[in-house]
Amino acid sequence: MKTLLRGRVRNTRLPKKQSLMPLFEAVVNSIHGIEDSGASNSDGVIDITVNRVPQDQLIDTIPSRPTDVIGFGIEDNGIGFNETNFESFRTLDTEHKVSKGGRGIGRLLWVKCFERVKVNSVYEESGKKRKRTFSFDAQSGIHEHEDCTLSDDQPIRTMVELIGIRDSYRSIWPRESSAISNQLFEHLLWYFLRPEGCPMISIRDGEIESRLQDRLSTEVDRSIVPQSFGNYIPKLPKHLRAA
Repeated sequence: MKTLLRGRVRNTRLPKKQSLMPLFEAVVNSIHGIEDSGASNSDGVIDITVNRVPQDQLIDTIPSRPTDVIGFGIEDNGIGFNETNFESFRTLDTEHKVSKGGRGIGRLLWVKCFERVKVNSVYEESGKKRKRTFSFDAQSGIHEHEDCTLSDDQPIRTMVELIGIRDSYRSIWPRESSAISNQLFEHLLWYFLRPEGCPMISIRDGEIESRLQDRLSTEVDRSIVPQSFGNYIPKLPKHLRAA
């Protein structure tokens, strides 16, 4: 039985109200990659960069208003695209991450919402550092694939670039990075509340940088309500309890 990637992407549902799911999926992949590396979550780092239409490319715009988001870069220090993970990426409906709740459709959502994806991953295989790079889109699948040996002093890092939001989703994406940060925080709340914690996640939008962990401490502080009998009962806001 053959499967046409372009057809699978066309038949994959991504409601506009869930248009941030491709970003969520990429960040969750980074969390899983850090866990799979054997490192503790306290040593894990995930850096998200918001890419926008440059101001100088627009004729009629308000300087104080952020331009449209056109893509993201998600970088982590997880295990990377070693042979096992790359083979899983190449396999539609893979069961590689079923135990973690993965459905094997994250990369389909990437190219449902974005024109293309670029991956640059430094990983370790059989005791040697290697670098794997490739592009991915709905039309061509995986292409421009290269894999080579590196010197041992190269840090293990993986960068996934989601490039070119499609017009059908672009108009409804939030412009403000604070709105993106808020929705990402709510989606990842379970990871933050686990006993093992969550890697450090930061979002950079131009000169503005924020950390999701700061949101957690703020939300918990706001949710602690003093009771008349002298105890403190931590109570998360309703919208977070439902997440």
